[in-house]
Amino acid sequence: RNAEAEAETQPGAIPNSAHTVLEGDSEGEDEKSLELEREYDFVVVASGLNTHAKDEHFDNEKEFQGEITHQGDYKNADKYRGKRVAVIGFGESGADISAEIAAVAASCVLALRRGHFVIPRINPRNGLPNDYDTNRLRYSAPLAARNWFSIVVRWLCRAVHVATPEAAIRASLLDSSGAAPFSQAATKSDNFIPMLADGRLVAKPFPIHFSSTGLTFGDGSFHQLDAVVLCTGYRPVFPYISFLKAADAHPGRFFRNVFHPDYPTLAFVGFARPAIGAIPPTAELQSRWIAAVASGLCPLPTSSEMARVAAAAMEEKRRDFPAVPHPTALVHWIPYMDEIASDVQCRPQPWRLLTHPRLLWKLLTGPFVGLHFRLHGPSPHPRAAELLLHLPRGHDLDELILLTLLNAYSALFSLFGIRACRSSSSFV
Repeated sequence: RNAEAEAETQPGAIPNSAHTVLEGDSEGEDEKSLELEREYDFVVVASGLNTHAKDEHFDNEKEFQGEITHQGDYKNADKYRGKRVAVIGFGESGADISAEIAAVAASCVLALRRGHFVIPRINPRNGLPNDYDTNRLRYSAPLAARNWFSIVVRWLCRAVHVATPEAAIRASLLDSSGAAPFSQAATKSDNFIPMLADGRLVAKPFPIHFSSTGLTFGDGSFHQLDAVVLCTGYRPVFPYISFLKAADAHPGRFFRNVFHPDYPTLAFVGFARPAIGAIPPTAELQSRWIAAVASGLCPLPTSSEMARVAAAAMEEKRRDFPAVPHPTALVHWIPYMDEIASDVQCRPQPWRLLTHPRLLWKLLTGPFVGLHFRLHGPSPHPRAAELLLHLPRGHDLDELILLTLLNAYSALFSLFGIRACRSSSSFV
């Protein structure tokens, strides 16, 4: 409970002055006896995005005589060995689970609402994980330019017949995704792609209709099944926060996905999902920001200003991520991190690195990691520069030249007032 919620019945109560938290051991036999009320000046919610399964149901689902399991209850593929299985839904969990099950099942079907932007986990050009490709130079180019560049490269690969069968499947999934490559969350799990290529896994479209023995798919085909795994995702809900209205409780409506504008002493960590990037370093930087706010070192804007910024961010996401439901927890990773780091005063400062050109070049072209925010500002890491210099680079020189030209041409066009060509980062 929050003091503001009780202000009407308690005259003189200070809004957001305290949160009353009911603590208890939910695993205990006598939960009521372990409950304890305590007051806190500041509360951080860190339960994460993947806690409450989406309560999604399908036509005639109750008639199905086989087993239906949600991805949250999936452990491994052993129980599906030799069975006929359908995986409903996609994303990284659906990609991983369908690949594991297809390797041991008698048959496996993957039902898709739409395609996705699937990135190979390992870069075939250099053998490095594709995480190393995520750098400031690449993602400082405008979103429209990055989408255009990726589409042109794929078209050229098809035109000169250098695309592999697996690449052709990835291209087909992108074509049916309803959005350009960088205007959606990327799926970095591609173990299922070879299985689609050799037929061990079969992709089928929505809508789906259950019968007692199987599923009918959008193309009219019917598959007999023993089990179904629902990879339909999760929803961010907070039933334990009594004063949050369900309609306003989505992190995509919060200030930078962290602070509810009406409750600035209630913070949420780990509720920003990078379209391409990682949640753990994002949560670390969010935690540093929250600590600075809670200690008074970093004052928040007014509630009205936070609400205005959050509303503007939602509108921007509607334009940038047209194929996903809104509000969404998706963020553009590097600009989002730099924005928070500016408030924490730990954003890397290019002008201070002019005397260290190798380190500056590494910040631009090397992998984007949390150490970028341990060079300057509070709590610097004494070996941050050394460790950054030792990280391998994900792009070859020819790719870096192309990315540099892409940024240069985008900057040139932006001088003529073309808004879509403005850089995504003030760092480059």
